[in-house]
Amino acid sequence: MNKNLLAGGLVIIALVIAIMNYISIAELNSNIEEERKKTVQSSMEKEEVEEGYELAKAMGYLQLYSHKLYLAGKKENWQLSKFYAHEIGETIEEIENAKVVDEGYDISKLVGTMTKPYFRKTI
Repeated sequence: MNKNLLAGGLVIIALVIAIMNYISIAELNSNIEEERKKTVQSSMEKEEVEEGYELAKAMGYLQLYSHKLYLAGKKENWQLSKFYAHEIGETIEEIENAKVVDEGYDISKLVGTMTKPYFRKTI
């Protein structure tokens, strides 16, 4: 009888925890969507998005420069490595300054946030 009571108590505790997690996740999703809407609205109000900016082209350059940086480092050509690191830094800065927002996501901010901790600008 004590085992059944203990098992029932554990089930109730598990349900309470599951409900609390569900509520927390729902609140987080709501906050994320609200922040996305604010970003879209503020970008539309400020008209910060550069007309005709080719994000895909800049991302292609990042890929190309990263590959060339790897190859230069592999051959221990530090002067060429420094050049490509500089080019990557400039491209990152260009993307940040373009204020690109796509489907409510501030791509320029994301690129800066995701690259700065791992890449030290050499500009």
